[in-house]
Order: sequence, then C-alpha cells, then structure tokens
Amino acid sequence: MKRLVELFPELSEHLDSDRLSAIESLYPHIAKKFDLLYGYQEFNNYIENDLWCHEYTPERPVRQGFPLNVLIELDVILRSHIRQFPFLQSETATREADPWAGNWQLSRDLD
Repeated sequence: MKRLVELFPELSEHLDSDRLSAIESLYPHIAKKFDLLYGYQEFNNYIENDLWCHEYTPERPVRQGFPLNVLIELDVILRSHIRQFPFLQSETATREADPWAGNWQLSRDLD
C-alpha cells in the first residue's frame, strides 16, 4: 500500500518529515480504501458521501466525527484528487468549479 503523501504530495505541507498522516495513524482502514479507490470516481464519492455525511442513517446512527487534523487532511486529499483527475469530478466538485452546472430553474418564465 502506498503512503498517502505519495498519492497526494500536497499533504506533505501538513506533516512532519517522516510522520504518517493522521488518517494513516488513526484510521488505517480509510487510508487503505483511499489507496484502492485512487484514480476512480468512487474516491470522491467515498469522501463526500461516506466520510462527510452529516445526516442520520439507520446504518450509521451515531457518528462521533473526525478530529480537526483529519478533516484538514481529508480536504487536502479531496482537492488534490480533483486536481489530479478533473474528469472524475463529483457533483459537488463540479458545482464548486462551475456554479451554473447544477439543475437551476428560473423562478419565473422569461418568455
């Protein structure tokens, strides 16, 4: 398995020289999944829908949340993945890059 800093060089700015990322240290199962999904659309979806999901679901009734350093790393990783693979942008990333890309409706008919 590759280290996250190998996949996402920008992450090195947030780490001491040889240290593992907080994600690798505290959540090795997430780091392993990142290595598996790297370069695929499912990577973006995994972060946005599974890791950042704030809604209650029967499958995940109680969620503690991540420490701040993990949230920062997740943000750096997602942004790096989107830059490396712009053609894999998720719906959220597309909307951030182009606010007019969504399904917008006019409040009145202009005809």
